[in-house]
Amino acid sequence: MTCLSELFLLLFITPLATQNIRTLELSHLNNTLYTCSDPQCSPSTLVTVSNIRHCQIVCLVTTECRTVVFYHSNSQCQLFVDIATNMGTLSIQMGVETMIAIDNRKLSAPTTSTTTTTTANPYLCSNMTILAGYNMPGDDITSQILDSYALCCQWCLTYSGCVAFIWGVAGVSTSRCYLKNAIPDFTVDSELISAHY
Repeated sequence: MTCLSELFLLLFITPLATQNIRTLELSHLNNTLYTCSDPQCSPSTLVTVSNIRHCQIVCLVTTECRTVVFYHSNSQCQLFVDIATNMGTLSIQMGVETMIAIDNRKLSAPTTSTTTTTTANPYLCSNMTILAGYNMPGDDITSQILDSYALCCQWCLTYSGCVAFIWGVAGVSTSRCYLKNAIPDFTVDSELISAHY
């Protein structure tokens, strides 16, 4: 049937000027698909990632993420504001993993309205193309350790000649931001997030 395991992750998120430290527990259901077709369900957000770890990271940095589904076949990560145990259904499906966030964040109730709303992509940076799980080796202008993706994005946007950047997600104390003056070829690297014009 399903294998229930708990994944404990400690995430340090530093939105531009302040640091917010939180612990998040993801209840992990293998070969289980969460769906929510109820009209009361909030719209979901679909993000392409390179692996399940990046799917978990996207959920962690998206404040309102409560349920996340990872599709192994196409590396799609579907984020839900709704809590799987309150709305929607869980069904057995091979090649799909559902994770339910259990944490100490004060989450607001899902927004319901007549207009379509979606959870913001935590990796947006101006009008750049974002590639989670990819590196762009070479063409570095400069680099420095920055505690968040948002700081790395801000630095590139204000640095003359920056057309791309990569940020390491391995850990806050070692997360390095590399600014690029060209867009080099991409290579797969699960520890990095890349962005370019």
